[in-house]
Amino acid sequence: NTSASIRVILYGSGGIPEISEAVYDLASFSVDMLCIPEKENMIFNGWYMDEACTMPFERTEVLPEVLELYAAWIKKPEVTVDEKGFILDERGYIVGCNANMETVIDGLLCVPSYVECRGIEKGAFDVVKEIVYDIYISENITYIAPGAFDSLGCLMYIEVHPRNPSYYSVNGILYNMDGTVEVCPPVHPSVYFK
Repeated sequence: NTSASIRVILYGSGGIPEISEAVYDLASFSVDMLCIPEKENMIFNGWYMDEACTMPFERTEVLPEVLELYAAWIKKPEVTVDEKGFILDERGYIVGCNANMETVIDGLLCVPSYVECRGIEKGAFDVVKEIVYDIYISENITYIAPGAFDSLGCLMYIEVHPRNPSYYSVNGILYNMDGTVEVCPPVHPSVYFK
């Protein structure tokens, strides 16, 4: 008595491999077993039942003997690196920085003040987390991701440009315009001098 099997044909939809085929044991088959294709400047976005990628494949009780799946793709976000070493995505959000960047001087990290730079994503400053004690947020920053400064264990003080429309700071603590605390630095003096 042989166990039931399923033949899976994968179409790369422009990725590599273009086509691959394998046979799996039907009882244990899952989408996690399938190889992930690669495509330049694209991010794999799952397997679909149709070539137009409108019906995502989900494991069901009833599977055909031959299952044909098509790779879906999304464009990899374009990033630019400014002259100071900040890495920005296409939205103008800081997503990273170079470790040898000139942006941290004597522990002070100055966020870029040009208008194309609009936000800060979580993890953006991870490579300089050991050397940042103070942050200066310019007036053009209108988005700071939750947890954006979590990795900055030495951070003591945050200062915000007085004309920033989204944030302000009082005694080194970062506030949203509605008065709620956005970030209290982990080694803020208030922690030690209560």
